[in-house]
Amino acid sequence: MSVSSHGHTRQHHRSTTKTDHKPFKGRHASNRQLKAQAKGKVEERGRRRTPYQQAISKLARKNQAKQLRQRLRDHHDRESLIFQGLDGAPKHVAVVPLAPAVDVAAAIGRLSDSVDATPSDSLAHTVRIDRFRRNLRFLPAPLDLLGAIDVCKLADWVVFVLAPDQSYDEDADTLLRAIEAQGMTSFAAVVENVDRTIPPAKRPRHLVDLKAALGHYLPMLDKLTSLDSKSDCANLVRSLCTAVTKGRPLNPDRLVHVPGWGEFRVATVRQILPQSHKRKADEMAIEEAASEWGPTADQDDLSELAPDTIDMADAASTVAASQHKGVLLDDHHYFSDDDSDMPPPPKKLPKGTSAYQAAWFLDDVSDSDSDSDAEDIDADGDLNMQTDDTQQPEDSFFGHEDADQAEAGPSEYPESEAHVDADAEEEARQLEDFRASRKKEADDDLEFPDEIELDPETSARERLAKYRGLKSLRTSEWNTAEDAAHEPEDHKRLLHIPDYKKSCNAAKKEALAGPIPVGTRVEIELSEVPLSLTTGPAPSALFSLLRHEHKHAVVNLNLTLRSDAEAPVKSKEELLVQIGHRRLLINPIFSAPGQTPNDVHKFDRFLHPGRTAIASFQGPVTWGSTPVLVFKRQRPSDDQVPELVNAMQDTPVSAKSDLRLVGSATTMPSSPSRVIAKRVILTGHPYKIHKKLVTVRYMFFNRDDVAWFAALPLWTKRGRHGFIKEPLGTHGYFKATFDGRINPLDAVGVSLYKRVWPRPARGYDG
Repeated sequence: MSVSSHGHTRQHHRSTTKTDHKPFKGRHASNRQLKAQAKGKVEERGRRRTPYQQAISKLARKNQAKQLRQRLRDHHDRESLIFQGLDGAPKHVAVVPLAPAVDVAAAIGRLSDSVDATPSDSLAHTVRIDRFRRNLRFLPAPLDLLGAIDVCKLADWVVFVLAPDQSYDEDADTLLRAIEAQGMTSFAAVVENVDRTIPPAKRPRHLVDLKAALGHYLPMLDKLTSLDSKSDCANLVRSLCTAVTKGRPLNPDRLVHVPGWGEFRVATVRQILPQSHKRKADEMAIEEAASEWGPTADQDDLSELAPDTIDMADAASTVAASQHKGVLLDDHHYFSDDDSDMPPPPKKLPKGTSAYQAAWFLDDVSDSDSDSDAEDIDADGDLNMQTDDTQQPEDSFFGHEDADQAEAGPSEYPESEAHVDADAEEEARQLEDFRASRKKEADDDLEFPDEIELDPETSARERLAKYRGLKSLRTSEWNTAEDAAHEPEDHKRLLHIPDYKKSCNAAKKEALAGPIPVGTRVEIELSEVPLSLTTGPAPSALFSLLRHEHKHAVVNLNLTLRSDAEAPVKSKEELLVQIGHRRLLINPIFSAPGQTPNDVHKFDRFLHPGRTAIASFQGPVTWGSTPVLVFKRQRPSDDQVPELVNAMQDTPVSAKSDLRLVGSATTMPSSPSRVIAKRVILTGHPYKIHKKLVTVRYMFFNRDDVAWFAALPLWTKRGRHGFIKEPLGTHGYFKATFDGRINPLDAVGVSLYKRVWPRPARGYDG
């Protein structure tokens, strides 16, 4: 703004006709300057290599989109081709009741009547939907946990049938969670008899409440269909007729698994010809020959383990060495080498002593000039040791308070610090009092879950002969040669898979090239079937295995225990697992999840609710990542009513299941080199403390055990680290040196590890 000569204020406006030209920047314009700016970089000029990098015209882009749509349409037509026609493959629909009052047969009848379909005479519960030109086969599921899971495993659609007053008890909750964890391609939900039990005014709200309650288990549920509405049932049947192809071509060279029977080899596969169709007047009758497929020389055998070949070199390695002088620490037995050329242990000398003067000091010189008078000598010449229970470790008197830390070898102590063993009765009384106080502390705070207590009369070397020491559980090398003496006989005969991913992809690609296409109705003849199986109930399904899936290996499951589980699961406790189409009884061992540089994982004694662990056992191989259901038998209580038995059929009439879904898992790659190390902890009591030098008791109970485990590193629960310096007396006392002064209330521990082996699984026929 500006002020004029008359005193008026004039407003300044920005000019609209003025334009600012872009300034000319001519820097780095010469070839020399541009070359220096490029700093040797070479610009690649050429044609784009791949077709996707080419600049295409609009017409070419439209043609590509048209070809893509045509490929998708052809793929969909090929998938639905096997369902077309009178002899097309039926789409399986599992009908699962969620309450004992549900009538499954009536629900199937209402769905069939909604589209004016009549049941076929060829197969039970198979109906022909002329309106949609499809065949549906309804599979009624029993009100049983395992039976319903088996039916849902075969279905393209799963239809849950609810009662009007549906409530979810423990059995319904377990059933829904098990089916959801197993996996479903498509599902729907219907409710019956709503018009007869619910007033019209409350009907819409009641259906909303039922859908919300079921949505707690099935969040992707879109609609709850009432069986009383014929139009809603017809729309549901329309959806049931839009399934896709499942499965892969059948190969007679691969083994087949029949649930409840086992695994068998295929003898021959014969095609079942479709029914004769109506011919035209001028059409000739042509006899079509049925195809037949048989196994080749590449057919798998039924061997689960490798042949038992004995190698003399391996047999010699299974003999445990007994000439060692110390426990195995990482990959070396310390104190076992010839120590004839080892330098003598250092002597405790006055400061400033030269090498010439050191030769004049004897090894057995005692510090007679010590100023410590902690213990008094009685008339018999024995030392009056303070053994009062109220005496704290820091109250023990030590001479030379300002002395330097002792070296890592045997050292000399003043006569006032000479160790004298107590009598056997006094030693036993002190040990009992100490362990009683430790048990009380362990109940309040579980600080040592792996701690064990040794019997004073038992040698720790014999009791812990299979154990070894590790400087680091995560990084220390595990010497597998020491495990040969304790390795199970069948472990070497298991399937070893060097490259799991490559082998898995090869087995899956091989299954795509089977000679019998999907949708072919066949008759399969099995070989070597026991006659005892023919008297039982007929199986309802047959599954073809991939290559090597019948062989046994170390199976690892990433198992998560449900957070609402009643109690933790103990290692080696019996569990029932369903891996794909198999059910196995296993006694798994749990280990910590994750990856370590040395592939050593800590053994877990318990799996607590809500936590995850790796469950390992010996069982058949299952390629890929497969969902696993984990069940546990329910222990009957004292006030539980015994199961009623029908006298006519000798079968239980109660639908209550003794199995409970306790968790879910996923299969992991098989790794026979995975080491599961069980840890035990021996703890001792710091009896006397002098700066960093500590006298420890109650960890061992004889001098030989101290010498055997002398190479193991010591630690305390407050984070101190040390090592055994030298044994004291004959009752297992020893002196230890730590990296700092420890607390009198601290506990000294040592960790020992041994390898545990997975147990073999057993088949479940239930």
